[in-house]
Amino acid sequence: MPSRMGSRSVTWSRLAPLTIVGVAAACGLGAATGGGGGAAGTASTAPAPAASWFEPRSGGLTTTFRDGPEVFGLPTRNGGTYESITFADGKELFNGSLAGRGLGPTFNAESCLACHLGHGGGTVPGGDGPDLSGGPLVTPGLLVRLSIPGAGPHGEPLDDPVYGGQIQDRAVPGAAALPEAAVEVRWAEVTGTYGDGTPYRLRRPTVTLAGLALGPLAPGSMTSPRLAPPVIGMGLLEAVPDDVVVAAADPDDANHDGISGRPNWVWDRGREERALGRFGWKAGQPNVDQQTEGALLGDLGVTSQLYPAADGSTELSITQAYPLIFYTKALAVPAARNTTDPVARRGAEQFAGAGCASCHTTTFTTGPAVISSMAEQVIHPYTDLLLHDMGPDLADGRPEYEASGTEWRTPPLWGLGRRKEVSGVLVLLHDGRARSIEEAILWHGGEGEAARQRFVAMPRQDRDALLAFLGSL
Repeated sequence: MPSRMGSRSVTWSRLAPLTIVGVAAACGLGAATGGGGGAAGTASTAPAPAASWFEPRSGGLTTTFRDGPEVFGLPTRNGGTYESITFADGKELFNGSLAGRGLGPTFNAESCLACHLGHGGGTVPGGDGPDLSGGPLVTPGLLVRLSIPGAGPHGEPLDDPVYGGQIQDRAVPGAAALPEAAVEVRWAEVTGTYGDGTPYRLRRPTVTLAGLALGPLAPGSMTSPRLAPPVIGMGLLEAVPDDVVVAAADPDDANHDGISGRPNWVWDRGREERALGRFGWKAGQPNVDQQTEGALLGDLGVTSQLYPAADGSTELSITQAYPLIFYTKALAVPAARNTTDPVARRGAEQFAGAGCASCHTTTFTTGPAVISSMAEQVIHPYTDLLLHDMGPDLADGRPEYEASGTEWRTPPLWGLGRRKEVSGVLVLLHDGRARSIEEAILWHGGEGEAARQRFVAMPRQDRDALLAFLGSL
């Protein structure tokens, strides 16, 4: 069985996406009320909380102020009529089953929503419960990436020659293909103690593939579990100028602060050129188009223009796929809450003092954007979009383009305090091992080790304040 995600050369030139004109003053908001203005491509480097940290409009004028479990599935607040229509078409594709529309023959889920629960993150066996129960993966949301040693012509990971770039654990009923394997997760407990003597318990996963249907993996195969992340704010992150992201990199730690973030340079299949990676756990995708179409193929088995079948055919044309791509770009970021709460504001000081903002960059101003209502927006994503070495405990040992087996892209923190409400479960980090924000911090190592140690040494009230701040985002 040939690889489904091989490094096939793309010989066409992708058409430039349609520029969409938004309404900048929608809902009675003018440029003077925030979100727009500011120098395009500027980043906050303040060592202590700036006023912008307490700005509720996390996504500038695009921010939604609605609450409830549907908050991650809402359109940007300042869009126009055309955006609303295209968003609705994309929502149907994102939420609905693709059975009968190219699904399979093997796949991980029937719809995007099945993995991105409520448009938030996925889940794992055992969920976010206190026990260590694990077992077979019975719901989508966690997948296993595969590659073999070496790299393709553009630096991309090499697929397993039989199973491709990831294990697909489901198959279309009646199809000749079988589910490739069953994914099982088992947990081991890890314990520790805060500086004040308070104990904590973490869990470490072991992910195995049972019943490989097509024989063993290739010699030297590398596996990496990947949890489905939230999909909000992706169009805004795409609009952060390349030069701003690159300027923040410090690969040799020239300032000796222990933080040496660097960009991941990847292959843009549409433009057939090297590009800055922005999306995925290791920043392996350069834009929302490629991220979305890659997920269509890898997760649902659906071919498209960027990822066609071996004979060049596609199951979703660019016209059919465009509303889904647009929808993924246009999902709004919810407003930050409790921005005047004194405990959360004190927690922001702890966040800054611990050095968390060295990687979780607070503020950017977007540049030009395909969706024009996202251009020139002051946003607060809490990510630098760079790779950081997070130490051996979080390492997957699997390189991806220029990302090593210990490096991960800084995940955005906007919407973090809504994740449980939206998805019904809160599991964090690339493999879902963290059952809370607190546990996610405690797993930081490598470049995050110093911040973790400062958190561990904090008095209980300071730790609680920091967590209250993160919960307000």
